[in-house]
Amino acid sequence: MPIYSFTHCRALTAETKQELACAVTDIHCEATGAPSKYVQIVFRKLESGDAFTAGKPNEDFVALEAQIRPGRSEQVEQKMLWQLNELLTRSLKPDKWFISLGRFSSPHLIEDGNLVPAA
Repeated sequence: MPIYSFTHCRALTAETKQELACAVTDIHCEATGAPSKYVQIVFRKLESGDAFTAGKPNEDFVALEAQIRPGRSEQVEQKMLWQLNELLTRSLKPDKWFISLGRFSSPHLIEDGNLVPAA
């Protein structure tokens, strides 16, 4: 159901990816009550020169973009954002970073052959 995508320029070790994936899964499950088997984490490494900030190359770029089901309270979503922010800054210590929490439309999503219900 939820998908969290890390986009980054620097190389991340398999261990760092595993730690981030576990921590994001824990944050999501604790906040929403969702089973961990549904939490998807993706890492996308950009090539040098593929990320820019203010029109200038940013070799330290990190973004975390999430799509979750709608129906969570503003308080729950804000808490998740701040927990993700703390995780990202503590683990990766980027100069610049971006985190977004979006909502997909439940009636328009199928996972494992099943229509995903609203939260």
